[in-house]
Order: sequence, then C-alpha cells, then structure tokens
Amino acid sequence: MLGNEPLERTEVSQNSEGPNIELFQMLHGSANRRKPCIKRNRDIKSKEMIEQVINRRNMHLAYKHVLSNKGSAGVDGMQVRELKQSINRDREAIVTSLINGSYLPQPILGVSIPKSNGKTRLLGIPTVMERWLQQAVAQTVTPLFEFEFTEHSYGFRPNKNAHQCIEQSQQYIHEGYQHIVDIDLKSFPPTGGWITACCCNCCIAS
Repeated sequence: MLGNEPLERTEVSQNSEGPNIELFQMLHGSANRRKPCIKRNRDIKSKEMIEQVINRRNMHLAYKHVLSNKGSAGVDGMQVRELKQSINRDREAIVTSLINGSYLPQPILGVSIPKSNGKTRLLGIPTVMERWLQQAVAQTVTPLFEFEFTEHSYGFRPNKNAHQCIEQSQQYIHEGYQHIVDIDLKSFPPTGGWITACCCNCCIAS
C-alpha cells in the first residue's frame, strides 16, 4: 500500500505556505522554472487532471505534507497520526469515487478563535483525510497557475511568506516610498463585490 512503498525515502522541503517548487518539478518532470504554455495547460482534460491527482507519488507527497503540518482533528475526530492507517484501508475506495465523480467532501469543523481586537474569527478545520486530498489537488493545479503570479505576490505560494512581504515593504521605504496600502478581503464575495476585488489588485507601495 501507499505507506510501504520506496517513495517513503523521498525528501522534499516544504514550508507553511505550501509545497516547495522542487515538489512541483518532481511531480511534473521539470528541472527549470521556465513559464509553461498556459493555453496548453488549461486545455488539459479533467480526466487527465484526476489521473495526476491520484498518482501514487503525488498522493504520498501530499500525505507527507499533511503529516509534517500536524494540526487538529476535524469533525470525525481523526488525528494526523491515524492518517496512514486510514489511507491504507480506504485509499482504493476513495480513488474510485474520485474517478467516477461520486466523492463527497466531509463537513468542516467550525472553531472560533480570539483576535487581537477582542473579537473572534471563525476557523474551518477540514478532516485529516480531507486535508490529504486537498493537498493532492493543490500539488496538481498549482503549477498550472503559479507562474502567472507577480514576483511580489506572497500569499500562500511556494517559497513565499509574510516575512518576505515585510522585507519588500522595508525596501520600498528605503527607496523613498512613503505609503504602503494593506488591504484585507472581508466577507468576500458576499459583501465585497467587484470594488473590493479591484482594490485588492491595487495593493502597492506608493
């Protein structure tokens, strides 16, 4: 089964923002960061995409990512340490349901966490199994869009993090810029509309 394969010895560095770009290169056989043909990638059929998602190497790397991130249990109470056993037991059934389109995502556990302003923020915690599948999907689709982002886009991208964003902001300040606009999407899209979306695109130092 998945956990007993030689792939166990595969080591790929990762961080809290997502899988390392080396992981994408390993999965897609690319040794460089040349921008891919976007039109060709977007024309990939859904069946081919599913095949990439359920590829054993891809799913094992997703398992290792979830394992390293740890995290809390979801609505089913399953802990991260139990994931390997569940994969060995249910993998074939899950893969079959993904292929035939019958897979149904599990509910998300809602947890309120305190904010610095005294209010609370609702945090959604997927089950461990769901996080495994979500990671497998992310590893497949991210390479199709990653190279379209600007160099200074830091949110939830491979090898990008908030510290780099702060460092870039400091560089802008040293270059003489006096204002940095920080925009956070709140309740989007229900109440944000296109105005909020446009403001988000204008988040630059000036």
